[in-house]
Amino acid sequence: MLSSSRHLVRALPGDFRIVLADIGSAGGVHRRWHPVRPHLSTLLFDPFDTSGGTANDRVFDRALGATTGTAMLNVTRRVSMTSLLMPNAERLSQVWYKPAHTVVERQLNVDVEPLDSLVARESLRVDVAKIDTQGYEGAIIAGGRQTLSDQVFVCEVEVSFFDRYVGLTPIEGIVSEMRSLGFELVELGRPKRYYSKNGFGIAKPGSGLGNRPGRLAFADAIFLKTDAQIDAMVRARLARGDRQALLRPIVALAVYGKCDIAAALFERLESTLDDEVARRLRLWFAHVARWQGLTKLPHLALDYLARRV
Repeated sequence: MLSSSRHLVRALPGDFRIVLADIGSAGGVHRRWHPVRPHLSTLLFDPFDTSGGTANDRVFDRALGATTGTAMLNVTRRVSMTSLLMPNAERLSQVWYKPAHTVVERQLNVDVEPLDSLVARESLRVDVAKIDTQGYEGAIIAGGRQTLSDQVFVCEVEVSFFDRYVGLTPIEGIVSEMRSLGFELVELGRPKRYYSKNGFGIAKPGSGLGNRPGRLAFADAIFLKTDAQIDAMVRARLARGDRQALLRPIVALAVYGKCDIAAALFERLESTLDDEVARRLRLWFAHVARWQGLTKLPHLALDYLARRV
């Protein structure tokens, strides 16, 4: 929710930082983060990017996985479908459009490292993670269990309903693994569908009284730590002297449009914040509540909040 997250910035201390690990960062950081960009540090993982990035936006030209070593990156005709897994040609031959996209045009050897190893070696903090690696998400979660369990409040994972790559972990496996790390599934966004080939040429037209044709292929799943987990993580960081501990999950939730959950979290732990920051957050939540009817007119809500918070 751009209108919410953009004007949350006005309530934040100038030195506030939130760290996003963007695993599969080709195309850059999602625009949902643009409103809070002044407070965002990123860890970007893209085997094709050798720039190294900047001090604030570090680029790692490697892949993440379950173990340290090397792996074969399968570069497909449609580059966005490139993966460390092979496209499932047999299954994809049954759907429209995709077989041509997933033709492997070249293969590259890339370095692979578990997220946990990299975080420990580089002394990194990760508040939010995004994992979008074309079917390889299960291996990345397996190699990042400690980081995801101990540090991450919100995790966005591309989940698959269709075995579009050989050896992928399907959605039920991802949900189970994330649950074991203290996360709950709170949202499925941007669902994509595949359409079955048939001799009549039927693809996208539907007649299901609201149900769309095709089958779910993949979607963006948003996982959030349970209330008890978040409270414990915040209090543990406060005990180590981190006075901004509560702000990170609040900002992450606002970025993902979950202002209701952020407000409930704020009410539980408001006393952990400095008085002035708490006051400004209360104003922000009050104006979000007043203008929630304008969610279909975000620019009007944005302008109003800019003047009042």
